[in-house]
Amino acid sequence: MRNAAIDRLEGALSGYERALEAMPDLPAEAGAELRGKIAETLVDMGLTLGALDRSADAIAVYDELLARFGDAPEPALREQVARALFNEGVTLGTLDRSEEAVGVYDEVVARFGDAPEPALREQVARALVNKGARLDALERSEEEIGREEGLAAIEDAVAVYRRLTAANPAAYEPDLAMSLNNLSVRLAEAGRRDEGLTAIEETVSIYRRLAAANPAAYEPALASSLHNLSLRLADAGRRDEGQRAREEAAALIPRRSRLRLGLS
Repeated sequence: MRNAAIDRLEGALSGYERALEAMPDLPAEAGAELRGKIAETLVDMGLTLGALDRSADAIAVYDELLARFGDAPEPALREQVARALFNEGVTLGTLDRSEEAVGVYDEVVARFGDAPEPALREQVARALVNKGARLDALERSEEEIGREEGLAAIEDAVAVYRRLTAANPAAYEPDLAMSLNNLSVRLAEAGRRDEGLTAIEETVSIYRRLAAANPAAYEPALASSLHNLSLRLADAGRRDEGQRAREEAAALIPRRSRLRLGLS
């Protein structure tokens, strides 16, 4: 069955390809722009195919982009290559092909881990976060190694988001808070409870600032992080403080959600 969105993207892609073929002597800048449009359209096509549950087709599109532009030096093309790799990792994860997904996320880090561009650093951080999640999903005999690798991945993600946030807090502070929250959970699971408490305290501090400016967007995340803070405080024997955090979280969220979380 044909899909209107896919038809539109295929039409755009065909138009860009014809334009590129028809003008072999195109100035370098204009040629790079057209190649960037082709790569961007391929990424959009992969995303659309994935949303239609056509995962194999989506992976094939990402692989086509990588084969054509994987070694391209132009910044716009490098960004699309990073996006394609990340999206392929996500698609592999939805198919429970976690080992392959981890390999793809590692490739994102290997290719772009030292890149100075914020857009590429963001893809690296996202790849590290997802790598940790995929390692958790793996069922393998080296379970302890998987946990250690997952923790290392989220620690690296936090480090990248810190650098991005230092340069552009408005754009990246929510991602830093999310990754710190994940780090807190992993540190606690690894028995590093003091460090886990420090991470969740920082998470709560960030979400407080964000919720003060935009309650509708960030109060749910603040409530969730306060709930996690209450658990870390209880683990540390600071039960009164944990109870206050729990009560503050309960005051921020609807009763239905409180019941689901066991807060009332």
